[in-house]
Amino acid sequence: MKSIMLTLSGNTTDFTTSFQPPIKLDPKKEYEAAFLSLETYNSVPNITEKNNAFKYTIDNGNTWKVIKLPTDAYEYIQIADEVQRQMVENNDYSVEANAFYINFSICRLSSLIEIKHSTYQIDFGVENSIGPTLGFSDEVLHQGIHKSPKIVDITNINSILINVDFIEGGYVNKTSSQAIHNFSPKVGPGYKIFEQPSPELIFYRVSKDFIPDVRVWLTDQYQNVINLQGERITVRILIKESP
Repeated sequence: MKSIMLTLSGNTTDFTTSFQPPIKLDPKKEYEAAFLSLETYNSVPNITEKNNAFKYTIDNGNTWKVIKLPTDAYEYIQIADEVQRQMVENNDYSVEANAFYINFSICRLSSLIEIKHSTYQIDFGVENSIGPTLGFSDEVLHQGIHKSPKIVDITNINSILINVDFIEGGYVNKTSSQAIHNFSPKVGPGYKIFEQPSPELIFYRVSKDFIPDVRVWLTDQYQNVINLQGERITVRILIKESP
């Protein structure tokens, strides 16, 4: 047996595939494995219960309302659309002009928020505020155009690590790891990820000669298992005899 191609699929970011019959490698030989490809969709939620609160007033702070965005993977414009959708439900927009008094846009990676009415305000100091995601700290915005002091933090994962339980020899931050590949997502929320190694395959030593099943799990740069909200994942791996 010179090589084996594994195609492993699951609907979670931590799944195990069993083989019938099990994979049996020659114990007298050395084997190595390399990552070939990953296919899925970028559905990692960037809005969760930890950063989904948008607090505002339409009467100079006499009463405040808090909008909670559902957990999901949002692009910037989708965050703006959801905030305004809920403001419509709260009757907090101009029915006559069919216009909003709070509007959102992007300028050179910063967030622009325009408040068009003198009695409208936004308070980013609320617990679990969406403010840091939009580039703002715990400040209160009044009528006018406000540019965020920081860039929009719409992507909360810098690296995705693909881990498998039958290799050894890898390290992440000086710690032994079973990551066979890591990459930075190149597409925005909701778009398809098709990742391949570049410019060449990197091989790791196979640590087992009897493989009845393989566990695959995806983690972030802090080795936390990521959440793709049930999107299907397909990983392809090559096992071959060491030269």
